[in-house]
Amino acid sequence: MPGNRRLPGRQRWLSWYAGVGLLAFVGVTIGPSLIGRNTYLSVDRLTINWPWLATGTDVNGHQLCTTDTIDSQIPGTHYVLTSLAHGHLPNWQSLVAGGSPLASQPNLGLLNPISWPYFFMPLWLAPAFHQLLVFLVAIGGTYLFLRRLSVRKAAAIVAGVTFAASGFMVMWTNWPQTEVAAFIPVLFWATERLIQRARVTDVIPIAIAVAAMLLGGFPAVTGWALYAAAAYLIVRVLARHDKRQAWRRVVIGTVGVVIGLLLAMVQMLPFVATYTSSDFGYREGLGHTPLPLSGLLTLFVPNANGLCLAGKQVYGRVNPVELIAYIGSAALVLIVVGALAKTRRDENRGVRGFFTLGTALILFLGWGMTAVLDVVDNLPVFSGNPIGRIRSVLGFFFAVLVGLGFDALQRKVAERKAEPEAGRRHSAWWRAVVIVAVVGLAGGVAYAVNHDAHKLGYREVVLDRIKIPALLVAIAVLCVALVYLRWKPTALLGLVVLPALVVAQGAVFMHRVIPGDSKANFYPVTPTHQFLKDNLGHDRYTAANGMMYPATSLYYGLRSATGHTFHEKQWVDLLSTLDSGVMQSPTHSDFSSTLTPTLAGQSQILDRMAVKYFVTTPDQLVGSFPALDLGNGAATTTTCTIPGGALRGVTTQLASTVLAADALGLTLHVTVSNGTTTITSARFLGTGIPAGAPISVAFAGEDLPTTQPVRVTFSLTDAGGPLVLAAGRSGTGAACAPVRATHDGLKLAFADAGSIVYQRLSALPRIRWASSATVISDPVQRLIAFERNAIPADQVVLDAPGPVAAGQPATVSITHDYGDQIAADVEAKGAGYLVVADAMRQPGWSVEIDGKPADLVAADHAMVAVAVPAGVHHVSFGYRAPGQATGAALSGVAVLLLIGAGIAERRRWFSPKAEPDDEQRRREQVSASSAP
Repeated sequence: MPGNRRLPGRQRWLSWYAGVGLLAFVGVTIGPSLIGRNTYLSVDRLTINWPWLATGTDVNGHQLCTTDTIDSQIPGTHYVLTSLAHGHLPNWQSLVAGGSPLASQPNLGLLNPISWPYFFMPLWLAPAFHQLLVFLVAIGGTYLFLRRLSVRKAAAIVAGVTFAASGFMVMWTNWPQTEVAAFIPVLFWATERLIQRARVTDVIPIAIAVAAMLLGGFPAVTGWALYAAAAYLIVRVLARHDKRQAWRRVVIGTVGVVIGLLLAMVQMLPFVATYTSSDFGYREGLGHTPLPLSGLLTLFVPNANGLCLAGKQVYGRVNPVELIAYIGSAALVLIVVGALAKTRRDENRGVRGFFTLGTALILFLGWGMTAVLDVVDNLPVFSGNPIGRIRSVLGFFFAVLVGLGFDALQRKVAERKAEPEAGRRHSAWWRAVVIVAVVGLAGGVAYAVNHDAHKLGYREVVLDRIKIPALLVAIAVLCVALVYLRWKPTALLGLVVLPALVVAQGAVFMHRVIPGDSKANFYPVTPTHQFLKDNLGHDRYTAANGMMYPATSLYYGLRSATGHTFHEKQWVDLLSTLDSGVMQSPTHSDFSSTLTPTLAGQSQILDRMAVKYFVTTPDQLVGSFPALDLGNGAATTTTCTIPGGALRGVTTQLASTVLAADALGLTLHVTVSNGTTTITSARFLGTGIPAGAPISVAFAGEDLPTTQPVRVTFSLTDAGGPLVLAAGRSGTGAACAPVRATHDGLKLAFADAGSIVYQRLSALPRIRWASSATVISDPVQRLIAFERNAIPADQVVLDAPGPVAAGQPATVSITHDYGDQIAADVEAKGAGYLVVADAMRQPGWSVEIDGKPADLVAADHAMVAVAVPAGVHHVSFGYRAPGQATGAALSGVAVLLLIGAGIAERRRWFSPKAEPDDEQRRREQVSASSAP
């Protein structure tokens, strides 16, 4: 291998020093999570939502922008693993947003080798070992690539840490994006290996790298990496002036990519089928918008615009996850050194120029003008993908230049005297261009930062945050200067300080973004979750204004009308008719405060969606509120008596303000008893309760008899003082008044400190019988009809005419309902329709009646139905991922091709005299030159 050259004794210790720095980096960033002290997932983000908020959990330090990881990635992974444990491949989930494909798609990245810890470890622990594998692949791949280029070990290690701590890799931690990006160095190592060897077996690492990236679930990063690797292959082949073998290398590389694509077909074919049938219109124009030039300040000041941490303000229009391009202060200096350094070996021609010009091109694309992106937007991968995610490739390019730069500094120390530089004029010209470009970019960024900071009012913040990173840049420049002075003691000092700066700043940045969260906050089950689990059955719940964080419902096994997944367009239509602001993002739905309990109780759309329960915050108690009958002063007790009957809560008032004993907040509890029945409830009140303001606490008392009065007792927990209630007019007891049920289509079914759960009395079963049908072909008119509650409950709305329903009832018995399989026995007195209120219009769904295929028809705008004749029948719905069987076969063929490549190389089928690699050539040249 070209990189295995023996180091001079006086520098060999640098390799060990860099290795210790690498271990320190891993220990600081993920060490506590690896040994189980915390979880390497931002689950503290859950605890700012109801009902978890009522537990009074400390939420300081969590990353607010990592929502996808906790509401999509881990819930989906948990669902897949749970299903596999029960012997079922969950190609479809039916729990959130009407349902969507799941295990058949690469979105979760579970077939990427980096995700394999999820299959063998507790889910709270697996993210740490997942990140450990990210480090192993990203740092190891960078190391191997640079060693192929004869870069010294210490420099290769420093470069690997630089890439692992780069902005993309840190800000996208726990997303599949990092699984894909981690293989970029591996792809380049495999490509350089091909350039140097040109053997048939070189298709194997290329194919494995490509397949792993595609199975990581983020095709954009894979596409950009393939563009970059293809360009690298062409540049290196041309620079080597090895025209005789150029086409051989290009063909082997192309074959490797094709086999890698085939390896991933088990998931890529179903993904393509779903992609072509789904609405991705929201992606139009995403590839046209560059990142703000001022965002490049995050190259060495990662918190220049904020890190999206708890309580920390974010400046600018771009989410920090999409913006931060961190590489580090010392790394920036080493990048310039690497761009200016001369090529080390003749065999490495083109490497420095490729990565320098490639970096410039990426910066121009990502942070340039919209007009530039308008040109490249028509290229595959660029179209429809935010250009800022090209930071994944940028981080690797930067890391390579860091490695070349630190290696050049090591060479300077190792040289006893200055060596004459070949191609001096060319080198001087190149260095002048690089220096001018760097100075020009720095000036442009400084101007943009000053302009944006002044416009948005955070100039003082930037000036404060830039101090330490700028000092680190100055120290790094001084270290480089010490090396170039060639006085051994100071030069070695420079070599010692530079890796320490890279490791320390990178570790601090990563640890600050993801410090590791409390294991106690790893999807805790609240009483509200337990109530829904016990009572929801086959139907749905929904919530509003962040309540329950419905996107996590997949983790808890609760069926929700909203969630985080790719939504079917018709399902979005129904949600948006209820609440125009329901789509928090193109793939994440959550009702806003617009959907009140009163509106929810009267919505026919929620009826059709089989929403049985509406969950809301403790302050959303609705009903009849009689005024408090207040007396004078304070009550001597904390009890009162109210008439029985259909009660939803009780209202009281404090005589004096009570503050919480600590920052976790206090809770007001009520116990309601009529002698035979006792009901307990509570309401979390945060940091305090003001005197003089009415406070209503909900409880599930609508079934209480009217004949018995109810005694109510109040108490406080976590309060900094006693509970003193206002006196009632009738005596010494506390003032209180009942909150009565009204005819609003709701029944208060459950309440506790963090939630109120209303049962929707008009909700239809999710799997139901429709004895009659009507046709409304115009989708707009269908939505209007539902909005106006104009459709009878026993009627289904069809998109097109179908068999006539007889208007007779039927009994439906559900025999199976899990994911991609639904079955029911129907005993019908006349013909009608069996309706399933799921978003099952996507390709792959089919239905059988008594084992014979039937027609699955569009129903109720976003759902499906099947016409069932009179009599007793067994109806079964099933989902088969389109293309999965063919994809699996193609993946099998790819495996055979790789095995064949290995056998062919071993037996040298393709070449009787295998071409020697670069190391063999060097040995032969040395032998020839020493011959007499």
